Amino acid sequence: PATTSFYTGHKSIVYPFTPEPDKIWKSIKKNNIRYIIVDSFSRETYHYLLPFLYKYQNKLKLLHKTGNTGVLEILNK
Repeated sequence: PATTSFYTGHKSIVYPFTPEPDKIWKSIKKNNIRYIIVDSFSRETYHYLLPFLYKYQNKLKLLHKTGNTGVLEILNK
């Protein structure tokens, strides 16, 4: 989060490492998160973030993609 915050000028947090998508969504709402950076190189993405992305795909908008890394905007908070 510190590196992301440095480069973007925005507050940055780590999403909860939980297999329960609803807990991640609750954290997004609680922390007023507007964007998610998704990478393809960490196992945490595969185990925790992908189930969330599938469940909440209708509330996310892909803004930018480079290779297997993307920036998603949170919709309908």
